Amino acid sequence: MRYLVLLILSILVWGNSARGDIIRFKNGDQLTGEWQRVNGSDLVFKSENLGEVSFSISKVKSMDSARSSAILLKSGDAFRGMLSLLESGAWELKGEDGGVRHVAPGSVMAIYPLQIYYSKAGETRRVWQNWVGGTRLGYSLLRGERDARTLSIGVNAVRREPDLPGYKERFRTNYNLNILLTNSETGGLKTSANSVTTSLRQDFLFTPTNFAFALGQFDHVQTQSIDLRQTYGGGIGHDLLTRPRINMQLLGGLTVVRTAFSNQEIRREAEALVGQRIGWKLTETVGLTHSLDFYPSLSETGDYRFNTSTTLSTRISSRFSFNTTFADRFLSRPLPGAQRNELVFTTGLGVNF
Repeated sequence: MRYLVLLILSILVWGNSARGDIIRFKNGDQLTGEWQRVNGSDLVFKSENLGEVSFSISKVKSMDSARSSAILLKSGDAFRGMLSLLESGAWELKGEDGGVRHVAPGSVMAIYPLQIYYSKAGETRRVWQNWVGGTRLGYSLLRGERDARTLSIGVNAVRREPDLPGYKERFRTNYNLNILLTNSETGGLKTSANSVTTSLRQDFLFTPTNFAFALGQFDHVQTQSIDLRQTYGGGIGHDLLTRPRINMQLLGGLTVVRTAFSNQEIRREAEALVGQRIGWKLTETVGLTHSLDFYPSLSETGDYRFNTSTTLSTRISSRFSFNTTFADRFLSRPLPGAQRNELVFTTGLGVNF
C-alpha cells in the first residue's frame, strides 16, 4: 500500500511538472509552476507552494515554458512564440513556422503568456473596474470657548487602458475629489467654510508620451463666495519624465468657465490652461505629489486663478499611509468682502487601492 501511494504521488508530481514551466537557478535550485510576466529585469512566477514571487532574471540559469508567449521590445516591436531563457541570458522564441529568434535581455520591455497578452490588450472593462490610487480621510475636533469641527476627504485615482506594462497605452482616465467641511461656533455665532472640488480628465495617447485630453471640473468654494464653478476644456499634454522614482507631466489647453456666486452674479469666461503634475518617490516608504493649474482669463485681461496642491505620503503598510496635504486656491477678482486665497492644510489616514 505504501508503494502504491508513493507511485501515485510520483505520477502526480511528474504530471504537474510536465505541464508546468520550469525555472533553473544558477545556485542549482529548480522551480516548477507558471510564469506570469517579465517586467524589465524581473520575472514574476507562480508556484503551488510559494504562490506568486518575483526575482531578478540575473539569478536564473535557464527557463523552459510550455506556453506560447508575446515579447514586447523597447523599440515598440512585438513577437510571439514558444519562450525559453538561454544560459547566455538571451531570450529565445520559436515561432509556429519553425523560425527561431534570439532577443537580447536589454531590449525587452515586457513578456507575457500569449493568452494574458491577448486578453489584456483587448480587454473591455466596466467603468468602476481597474482603478489605481488612494483615498485620504482627516478629522479634527475642538471644544472650549470656541467649538470647531473639520472633516477632509480626498480621492485620487487613475485607470489605464490597456493595463499592460510594455504595451502601448491608448487611454488614461484621471479622477480627483477633495472635500473640506469646516464648522465652528463662538458665542452662539455659527460659521462654516466648506469647499468641494471634483474633476475628471480623459487622456487620449497618440504616442507613448504625448496625448490630447478633455476635462470637466466642478468647484464649490464658500470662502470665495463661489456657489458653483463649472470648467470644461481640452488641450494637449506631454509626459516629460516617466522614470520608476519620478514622473512629470505638462498640460496646455483652453477652457470655458461658468461661475455662479452667492450674490447671484454669473461670470462666463474663456481661459487658457497651463498645468503640471509631479510624482516623486523619495524613499521606499515616502512619496511626494504636486499639481499646479494656472488659468489666465482670455475674456477679462488681467484676471487669473490657480489651484495648487502638494501631498507628502508615508506608507504604513501595503494598504495604509499617513498623508499631509497643503493646497491653495487663488482667485484674482473675488466678490467684495470675499477672500482671494483659500489655504488648506490637512493631515489624515490614507487607504491605497
